[in-house]
Amino acid sequence: MGALPSIGLVVALVLIATGVRILLGFFGATLPFATFFPCVMISALIGGWLPGLLSIALSILVGWYVFISPQFAFAPLYPVMAADFGVFAISSVAVVSLAILHRGLVFTYEDMRTERDLMARETLHRSRNQLAVVISLIRKTVRDSGDAEKTVERIKIAKLTEDLLEQNGPLIGDLHDLIDKVVRNAHPEQVQISGPQVSLSTRLARALGLALHEMTTNAVKYGSLSNGSGAVRIEWTQGEHCIDIRWIETGGPAVYPPQALGFGSTLIDRMLTSVGGKHEVVFAESGCRHRIQLMS
Repeated sequence: MGALPSIGLVVALVLIATGVRILLGFFGATLPFATFFPCVMISALIGGWLPGLLSIALSILVGWYVFISPQFAFAPLYPVMAADFGVFAISSVAVVSLAILHRGLVFTYEDMRTERDLMARETLHRSRNQLAVVISLIRKTVRDSGDAEKTVERIKIAKLTEDLLEQNGPLIGDLHDLIDKVVRNAHPEQVQISGPQVSLSTRLARALGLALHEMTTNAVKYGSLSNGSGAVRIEWTQGEHCIDIRWIETGGPAVYPPQALGFGSTLIDRMLTSVGGKHEVVFAESGCRHRIQLMS
């Protein structure tokens, strides 16, 4: 705050304190400086040392001139009254010191938060650049283009999950948002989701995001999302210690149990098991059904 605004602030606060003290005088108040302590504190908090000390000086002058008999004259002070003035001055300096300390801590905290946010944005920017490099290397190195694209898609889903967590905070993700981004976003007409609001830890969100991506991929290749008439319904409930998610496919081609589990199915089980979850799958003729149970 500049010099003139600081002086204006101090004068305004002292005038307000004086007016309040005059009003209190009609109710029998006798302490001359009772209303000036808040004025000193606010001046120091907003303006710093100089406004704080200036408010002390103005408060003493106004209190002496207006509230000490004879009023409206700088009459000599009796020893007791001079002691009161000294106590006010010392107490006010202590108030200013504490206000300056608090002010410095607030500014330090703001600077640290700004620096932290800047570092977080820089880290996010670098991770996105590294992701682009990794994807480029995969496409150039892996000979089978199909395998390369599968790997790239898995990496993108992992990054999408990280972005979702970044939007909702470093520790918490929302189940509805995760399913909407990973599954429903690409198939809005065929995917229905319903369930209460459920918060997920970072570990659960990462694991579940990859598992849902694999389930979506299987549905697109072999299940109800492989044609325009099929549908996927995803429902979930939350108990005291468990999140129960059900994936139900209908309207797709007939589904039969595979002779051997592929890498995608194995990945689903591994990701969910790594966070203490359970996964069951039923290859019904009407459509594939998954049940995922996670400890909340």
